[in-house]
Amino acid sequence: MKKWTTLLSGIAAGFLFAGCGGGEEAAATSAAVDPNVVAYPLETCLVGGSKLGSMGKPHTFV
Repeated sequence: MKKWTTLLSGIAAGFLFAGCGGGEEAAATSAAVDPNVVAYPLETCLVGGSKLGSMGKPHTFV
């Protein structure tokens, strides 16, 4: 039983350390923004009716 515990612990540790490797890191791109992307056309919220941007800096996901 102790051999199985040691063996499985070693395998689990191997997977853990293999998963923590640096690998390929995501690099920020400085490519130009797609010219086909259109800005959001509305200035007020459809649901609440408040002015967009009135609750802080907006998040950009493009």
